[in-house]
Amino acid sequence: MFSIFSKKKGPTVTDLVWIHTADCRAAIGTWLNNNPQGHVLTWFDEEVKVIKAAVPAHADCVMQAQQATKADIGQQPVLFAGHYPLRETEIEVGEQLELSKMLVYAALDAPLFLQFGGQKIIDLMRQMGMKEHESVENGLITSAIQKAQDKLKDKAGQEITATSETEWLRLNL
Repeated sequence: MFSIFSKKKGPTVTDLVWIHTADCRAAIGTWLNNNPQGHVLTWFDEEVKVIKAAVPAHADCVMQAQQATKADIGQQPVLFAGHYPLRETEIEVGEQLELSKMLVYAALDAPLFLQFGGQKIIDLMRQMGMKEHESVENGLITSAIQKAQDKLKDKAGQEITATSETEWLRLNL
């Protein structure tokens, strides 16, 4: 049944999470090698520059998510490098790009995760047997990330844009 008060569902999100950013970026390079027509979208200018430098052969496939259009990506596969601090922004971009699914590669040592006890999560993952260079995919991780993003929305108030995730967190929290 239709309700004007229901929340936007948006695209289904699948997270692959590594302990370290370096391993996550290496996996992005592998993904691009396996999907040469694919696009990597990231949320901040600084991350666009870092990823382009890490994958120079695919630099033209890397762009800022908020600037991407459906015409840019067409029907090609899309990978999101990290999460935007606010879930609403991710949903809006996914809907604008007409995505039914969003694949996100992220790292537990990223500023967003560290804001919510990322180091404790890293320690827990190691205790559970996670190897240094492997990823984890689990619906509980995605759900926890979404809850953390919703908490940030409550704290942030009027959003101030930034060129990096660290700067965004500093300016908005």
